[in-house]
Amino acid sequence: MSALAPNIGDSLSATATSANHEVPTDWRSFYPPEAWKRIRAEGIYLASVLSFAVVVSVILLRINLASHEAVQRFLVCALGGIAGSWIYSMKWYVRAITHHLWHHDLVVWRVTSPFMGIFLSVSAYAVLKAGLLGITLEQNPQADPKMYAYAVGFLVGLCSDVVMGKLTEVAETLFGRTTSRHPQNT
Repeated sequence: MSALAPNIGDSLSATATSANHEVPTDWRSFYPPEAWKRIRAEGIYLASVLSFAVVVSVILLRINLASHEAVQRFLVCALGGIAGSWIYSMKWYVRAITHHLWHHDLVVWRVTSPFMGIFLSVSAYAVLKAGLLGITLEQNPQADPKMYAYAVGFLVGLCSDVVMGKLTEVAETLFGRTTSRHPQNT
């Protein structure tokens, strides 16, 4: 049997440890019951967002948008954006709870993050299509353009902080940097 797991039927004692793992002596939650109510509510919300994305996906797959290719690409990109940002939100939801970082004041970020992924991904896709990042969207002729749009949306949603920084650089290059309203630490 593994050194990490006891044999079936063996009782665990407080001294039963392996080289890498100690038996927890306090199994109680770090968070009080009121916090757990809010944590559960956020988990239900994130599950609802996932359900919403699945329902919208099914609806989009049933609509014939063959004559509206650009609309179809932007919708698929938005779907990729919510999928990527949902995964990012779930990762931080779990990490915040398990590492005792969860704080109710961050609920606004956790509630809006999946939907910011939609708008950011569609906007970033438009910026890419316009060529403002110096990147062309010329892909393999055999590649499905909808999969490309989804992939861009997914990556933007998943890495929204990086994308926001890059889009800020592009805007500052195009329009100049202002320090009058939003001073930044340098």
